[in-house]
Amino acid sequence: MLNFFKKILKQANKFNSFVNEYKTVAKEVSLPSVAFTNWGAHLAQEGDSEAALERFKQSASMANATPEAFVNLGILCAKNNDYQEAIKNFKKAIKIDETCAKAWTLLGSALSEIDEAKEAKRAFRTSLKYDARSFQTYLNQGIFLAKIGDVEGALISFKNAQCLNPQDVQSTFLAGILYTQLGEIEEAIEKFKMVINQSPFHSDALYHLAYCYFNSKNYDLALNYAQKSIGAKSQKVENYIIIAECHLAKKEKEQCLQTYDQAQSLGYISAQLMHSWGISLQAFDMWEESISKLVVASGMDLSNVDICHTLSLAYLKLDNREEAYKQLNRILELKPNHTTSLFNMGQLCFKDGKFDEAIEWYKKAVAIDVKLIHIYFNIANAYRMKGETEKAIKYWEKNLEYNPKNTGALLNLANAYSDLGQSAIALRKARSAYLLDKQNPEIVLGYGILLLREQEIYDAREKFEEALALSPDLTAARVALLECQIKSNRPKEALCELEKHTEQLGDKKEYYMLKLMAYLKIHENEENQHLYTQILEVCDKILCTWGMDPWVEKIKEKYTENQNNKTEE
Repeated sequence: MLNFFKKILKQANKFNSFVNEYKTVAKEVSLPSVAFTNWGAHLAQEGDSEAALERFKQSASMANATPEAFVNLGILCAKNNDYQEAIKNFKKAIKIDETCAKAWTLLGSALSEIDEAKEAKRAFRTSLKYDARSFQTYLNQGIFLAKIGDVEGALISFKNAQCLNPQDVQSTFLAGILYTQLGEIEEAIEKFKMVINQSPFHSDALYHLAYCYFNSKNYDLALNYAQKSIGAKSQKVENYIIIAECHLAKKEKEQCLQTYDQAQSLGYISAQLMHSWGISLQAFDMWEESISKLVVASGMDLSNVDICHTLSLAYLKLDNREEAYKQLNRILELKPNHTTSLFNMGQLCFKDGKFDEAIEWYKKAVAIDVKLIHIYFNIANAYRMKGETEKAIKYWEKNLEYNPKNTGALLNLANAYSDLGQSAIALRKARSAYLLDKQNPEIVLGYGILLLREQEIYDAREKFEEALALSPDLTAARVALLECQIKSNRPKEALCELEKHTEQLGDKKEYYMLKLMAYLKIHENEENQHLYTQILEVCDKILCTWGMDPWVEKIKEKYTENQNNKTEE
């Protein structure tokens, strides 16, 4: 808007070039107010604002003052950001000549600067009443309407301005900006290209074209126009950001990082650049380097929630929980309803075993946006960790209300119902998950494990074989298949098979647990004193290596007592 006032000031009241001495003219003409107005306009063109202001004041103070005197005085006041004084002068001009369309237009512009939207609208309407073909009125009305969020009205005003002055690029450019904000990228591109056709080195139009093509994922054209904008001596750091992010999208790591280095070496340092740099480094899995850039960005813009959020993600990725807590708390101070940060606070508490706090954070996030269905899944998991199975079931079922094809929720529900002894429901849920995604080895495995828990040994074995066919290296399926052999009363076969997989399983607890289960099963079928020693050795190995396990401790206690009794006999 200020540029408009400057433009009006330069163009105001052009006078004949042969007039060289305004003092002489002012004495001789019948309307000296006009001469002083022209004198002031000339001084303003020469850059002497103070002297121009004096001439305009002199002109305005005369008995026969013209509207133009007050219009020019108002323009100078507006140029100095004194909008209240500008408004007074525009109103004085209107008082002299109510039909002065220029005064009404300028009054509307000044009123918009002090957020007097209702009065500004009236001023623009009145201006068009007296001059329906005023290009400047439509242009400035469009700027005002865009400012108050009336995008449709603004576009109509800019369109009228373009019709009245097809050579003007400003109204076309501003229309392009509005189309960009509306997400109507094709229309925006059309407008920016019209600007460039008339003004090939319009750096802002070139930049916005690059931005539009970037959002359209046409990265080659985006690169082209961003580089042209730089060539047009644009000082926008955003051009370098677009170039870097285009290289990022094309997975061109070296070119991407070189662009950021180039921008930095040229002095284009801003929070926006450092933030973009940090995001790109994260995409290349350079998390420590990302943090160093994001800390700088955060220091440059302390209240930027997006930067804090990106930084918190880096700390979470590196499991730096202390710094992650700090960043998340900072975000929630700035924006208490930031749902992603509320959820991440819940995740941190969950990792730290603070399940009650985790549930509280999760519920805060869902209270803000009930459509965050994945959070119901996390609430259920937290209740499950607390041992509150029925509450966990409630939230898994709630998750399924919104997402009936969530196989993870179905499998968790199956296990939960199994824990409660509701086998029929458990098997039905597990089968539903399996039918939804038969090609997912983890889902097939999960169904098999539930079948095994319910003693459906044959069916369970079939599913474990399916899972291994889909993923031969799926260790859990291999372990479960061996467990099926043991429970099918084939423990010796299972031991032989287990030895084949010593290299794959030998350092895992599951290996020794299977051995223990096989020895126990063999002992059920035959009395063998040597088995006591083997069972106790395996128990010791498990307890020494992996710590307390109630079931193993119970087995050890039982067989130690049995061995002692045998010795006494």
